[in-house]
Amino acid sequence: MKNKKLAWIYSIGILAYIISLFFEKPIAMLFYEIRNPFLDYAFTWITQAGSVFVVFILITTLFLWEERKREWIPTLWITFLITLACVYLIKFLIIKQRPFEALEIAALTTATLSSFISGHAAIAFSAVPLLDKEFSKLKWFWIIFAFLVAISRLYTGVHYLSDVIMGGFVGYSIGLLFVHIETKYKVFKKKWTS
Repeated sequence: MKNKKLAWIYSIGILAYIISLFFEKPIAMLFYEIRNPFLDYAFTWITQAGSVFVVFILITTLFLWEERKREWIPTLWITFLITLACVYLIKFLIIKQRPFEALEIAALTTATLSSFISGHAAIAFSAVPLLDKEFSKLKWFWIIFAFLVAISRLYTGVHYLSDVIMGGFVGYSIGLLFVHIETKYKVFKKKWTS
């Protein structure tokens, strides 16, 4: 059952990514055209909150500590650090112009490096597998937050839809890998429970 769910998630993610490649520029222009002062403020705030994702990782760490699920803290942080490293590696390997540069529109936030992939989306989605395993109710708050962060990156003009989809896909996959490793091999459980 779990493998079927995972197969569906990955199939939908890959299909969404492929479809998004055909509609990158029109979607970027749509987000540009719907800009207004209220959404500018809201999405700029969300994207900046996404920039301090360490705070959200810290909050999750505190939840794990308080609920005596401390063996998952190293897994969370390793997932975070490996995701960050992969994002920067991909950005250096695949140079892609950002929407505000390619379409000559105003960006609402600063951005450097390549557009591909979204580091904000990758980091936000990397915690989802662990939260799914240990805090299924909290998982939905985080998924909504991760989607809002991804949308904020589109709205502010610094990423294309394909960038945030692939960022979320990479982050989720890395999170899933490290949750699987900890579940199967109990790498940190032995150290934190002894």
